[in-house]
Amino acid sequence: MTEASPPARPIVLDVAPDGVYGTFHDTASTTPGSAVLICPPWGWDEITSYRARREWARRLAAEGHPTLRIDLPGAGDSAGGPTDPDRVDAWCSAIRASAAWLAARPGVTRVAAIGLGLGGLLAGTAIAAGAPIADLVLWASPETGRSFLREQRAFASLQTARLDPTGALGSLGGPDGLEVGGFLLTPETIEDLEKLDAAAQLTRRAPERVLLLDRDGMSDTRRLATRLRPLDLDVSAATGAGWSDMVFHPEQYSEPEPIFERVSAWLATGTARGRTTEESAVPVPRDVSSLEVTEGDARVRETPIRIRQPFGELSGIVTEPADRPLQPVTAVFLNAGAVRRVGPNRLWVEAARRWAARGVPSVRMDLAGLGDADGDPRQYADVGKFYTPEFGASVAAIVDDVEARGFGPDCVLIGLCAGGYWAFHTAADDPRVVAALILNPRAMIWDDGLLARREARKGGQILEPGVWKRLARGEIGWSRVAAVSGAVAATAIRSLQRVPARVAERLGTSAPASGDPVESRLDTLRDRGTRVVLAFSGEEPVYDELATEGVIGHLDRWPNVELVMLPGADHTIRPLPAQEAALRLLDRELDRLLARESARGSALEPAGG
Repeated sequence: MTEASPPARPIVLDVAPDGVYGTFHDTASTTPGSAVLICPPWGWDEITSYRARREWARRLAAEGHPTLRIDLPGAGDSAGGPTDPDRVDAWCSAIRASAAWLAARPGVTRVAAIGLGLGGLLAGTAIAAGAPIADLVLWASPETGRSFLREQRAFASLQTARLDPTGALGSLGGPDGLEVGGFLLTPETIEDLEKLDAAAQLTRRAPERVLLLDRDGMSDTRRLATRLRPLDLDVSAATGAGWSDMVFHPEQYSEPEPIFERVSAWLATGTARGRTTEESAVPVPRDVSSLEVTEGDARVRETPIRIRQPFGELSGIVTEPADRPLQPVTAVFLNAGAVRRVGPNRLWVEAARRWAARGVPSVRMDLAGLGDADGDPRQYADVGKFYTPEFGASVAAIVDDVEARGFGPDCVLIGLCAGGYWAFHTAADDPRVVAALILNPRAMIWDDGLLARREARKGGQILEPGVWKRLARGEIGWSRVAAVSGAVAATAIRSLQRVPARVAERLGTSAPASGDPVESRLDTLRDRGTRVVLAFSGEEPVYDELATEGVIGHLDRWPNVELVMLPGADHTIRPLPAQEAALRLLDRELDRLLARESARGSALEPAGG
C-alpha cells in the first residue's frame, strides 16, 4: 500500500567531526513502524546512483517507511574532504548518528539500513559501535575492506591505462594513495579500510536480520552468509540484479525495480518483531538549518534552497562566508551533464567553499531531472534534452534568484559539459553575467545533427572499404550509412559557406564575418566586456571544431577570451592533476575578479582625505 507523502526536506545533522548533509523523506502515516537509512556507496558509484537512491527513498516513504539518505563526510554536500584524517571513523560516526536521529523520530519503532557497496560494510561497522539498526540490507557490499580495496586497485589500473597511458600526469593519487575514477583514498584511509571485516565487526553487536544481495549474480554472498549464521541472525540471501545498470552512467538512468520490490517485501516481514529503538544509547544529533565548515582560516555556511519552475522545483545549495563581508560578485555552478550539483568529482563543492572563504557567495544548482530537482531523469538518454529552451530558462531563473537574494550585482557562471554550454549562452544573453568559465563544453551551438557530424568526421569512415564490407555482411544498416553520409554533406556545405567570408577577411576587403552563431555571441561578450575562459582537455571535439572553423586562429578578435589547456584527456577531468589544474584556474579567475572589484571600489572613492 502506498500513500501521499510530505515533500522531502534537506537536513543537516550536527555530527563530529564533520556535519552530515541528508534528505529526509517523511511519511503521512501515523502508524508506528520502521524507518530506513540509505547508506551510499563510494566514488563514481555514489555519483551515478544518486537519482536511483532518491527514487528509492520516495517509494519507501510512500510505503510507510520514513527514509533518510545521507552524504558521507568528505563526499557530496557533507562537510570534510577526502584528505582529512580519520575518514573511516567519520563515515561510521555519520551512519551511527543518522540512525540515532531516525530512531528518535515520532512513531519509529525500529530502524533498517540499506547499505550499498562500501556503505554496507560501513553500516555493519556502525552497528557494532552501537548504531540502533535492527535490519540490515547489504547490496553489492564487500565482505572486507581488503576485498573492496583489491577491486578498487583493479579499477584504478584500468583507469591509468586508459586516461594516462604514457604516465604524463604523474602519480594518480599521491605516493601511496589510490585514485579511482577521480576519487581519492589516502594512505591512512586505505590502512583503516584494510581492518574492516563485516562478520568480525558484527560479532561484537549484530542486527536481528540481514538481507544479502549480490551484484548482478557476480559477487558471491554465500561465504558472508555462512559466517553470519552462527551469530544467531536471521540471514537471507538473493540475487541483486540491477546494480550495473544503476551505476553505469548518470545520463543512462535505470531504476533497479526488482530490488526495490524485494527489499520492500523483506522490510514488511520484520516491522513488528524484535528490538525497538528505545534500546539505543547513541546520542541524537541536532538537526540544524545550515552546514558550517572550516575553509582555511575562514568559516563557510551552506544552506539548501529551492527555486520554483513551471515543471516543479530546482534544488541547490547557497554557500556564503560566515565570518566576513560579502563581495559584490556571486558564482553560479551549473550541472556537469547529468552529474548533480556537487560537480565533476565534487569539484564544485570544493571550489564553492574556497570562493566563499574569500567573501564570494555561490549557488550550485540541480536543474530539471538532476540530483534533487523535480523532473524526469530518463529524458537525458537523449543528450539533446540538455540543450532545450526550457533548460536555458531554468539557468536564467537561477541568476534571477541570485539577484533577489541580494547577492551580486555581478554574476559568474561556471560549467562543464552542458553546464559550459549554458554558461556561454546565458552570459551572451544576460548583462548581469561578468564572466563565464567554461570547461570542456560538449557543444557551443547545438543542433540535432551535431553528434552525427562528429561521427562522420572520424576519419571519413564512409569512404573506407571496410565500411562497405560490413554493410554487405549486414553489420551496418543502410539507414546508418545514409545518416553519416548526410552528416558529411552537411559538414562540407557548412565549410564551403565559410570560405568567402574567411578569404575576404584575410584580404582585408570586408569586416569580420558575424553570421556564425559562435562568433556572433563572442562579439556580444567582447563588446560588453564579459570575461570568457575556454578550458579544454585533450581530444575535445569542441576544441577541434573551433580550430577547424577558424575561431581558435582568430582569438585576437576577442581580447576578453582566454584559451586554457588542461592536463590529461578526460572530458570530466577525473585525473587528480587535472582536477588540481582546474581548481588553480578557478582560483586565478577569483583573484582577477576580486582585483577588478577592488579597482572599481578605489575608483569610486572620493579624492583626498
